[in-house]
Amino acid sequence: MTPAERDGLLAQAGWPPGLWRAAVPARDDACALWPDERSGLVRARAPRRADFVAGRIAARAALVRMGQPVCAIPQGAGRAPVWPEGIRGSITHAGGVAMAVVGRARDWAGLGLDLERDTPLDPDTAAAILRPDEPATDPLATFGAKEAAFKAQFPATGAMIGFDAARLCGDSVRLDGPGTDALPCAWRGRALPVRHWRVPGWILSLCAVPAGAAEGAP
Repeated sequence: MTPAERDGLLAQAGWPPGLWRAAVPARDDACALWPDERSGLVRARAPRRADFVAGRIAARAALVRMGQPVCAIPQGAGRAPVWPEGIRGSITHAGGVAMAVVGRARDWAGLGLDLERDTPLDPDTAAAILRPDEPATDPLATFGAKEAAFKAQFPATGAMIGFDAARLCGDSVRLDGPGTDALPCAWRGRALPVRHWRVPGWILSLCAVPAGAAEGAP
């Protein structure tokens, strides 16, 4: 991804207020990590190291833009980032770039970000992502939306759910498929809002669940 493409995605209109974001090129430099973060690189190969390092750099840059102090962002359950108290966030990486988004927990119940190359999926992959009750017009957008939704719900639920657990419905992903009966009631059957941005060659998906939106009736 070129710097112009990276900046273009970050500058797209339609980002919800109360979110801060940053993007940096991949960088294989473990010295840029804090000690508590380095356990995430045990036995990692160079591409994975570069993505991990860049993700932490992007996350810290987003936190600074938010007015927060820099800090370690270690890896927790399911390899998910462990954010400072009172912060929600998400990291994604693809094509030699990492992006991060952060917001305040009082504003957001969950955040999920997913970056993909905008290339057609092969039929087998598309079939694994799509449910029979989903439109097949844009499997890649469906994939990105579900990935973002999975990231948004995981810190609150701890649930590792499959593609058939979620259904894309317009501008939301509904958690109503197999495996969702194990979710906490506040998240079971919920419609999680998603947004997409495209620049030539790339698609970025965001699931930003407002605080309180994962409560009450579906």
